[in-house]
Amino acid sequence: MRALIVLAALLAMQGCGRHVGVDPRDEAAVAGGCDRSSATVTLKAINQGTFSVKVHLVTRSGFHQSLHPTVHGFQTEEISVGRRLMDSGGHLILEITGGGLVMSPPRPIPLNPMSCSVGTLWIAPSPSMSSYAGAEF
Repeated sequence: MRALIVLAALLAMQGCGRHVGVDPRDEAAVAGGCDRSSATVTLKAINQGTFSVKVHLVTRSGFHQSLHPTVHGFQTEEISVGRRLMDSGGHLILEITGGGLVMSPPRPIPLNPMSCSVGTLWIAPSPSMSSYAGAEF
C-alpha cells in the first residue's frame, strides 16, 4: 500500500506524464531544447586507437545490426542509427578490422538511454576500455 501511495505522489509531481512542447517558431528554445521526435539519431564514434573498428549494435532482444562506416584509427565518424535501436537497452560490439596491436579482446559496451539525439562512443587505445554515453561530448 505504501508503494502505491509513493507511486501516486511521483506521478502527481511529474504532471501525470504531460510534457510542455517547444514552440517551433521560437528559434532560441528550439536551439536550447532537444528534439526526441526524430526517428534517427547520431552515434559519434571517436577512435583514439591506431586500429580500424567496425561497430555492431545488438538489442536486448538479440537483433543485430552492423553500423556503417568503419571507424579508422584516430578518426571521428558520425553514424546515423535508428533511435529505437539506441534506446533498446542492448550493447555495442567492436570488431577490429585492421591495424594496431590489441592485447585484450573488446568487450560488449552497454547502451544507456540517449538524453537527446547524439550519443558518444569512445574507442580507447585498448578496445576493452572503450565506453559509451547517451550524450554528446
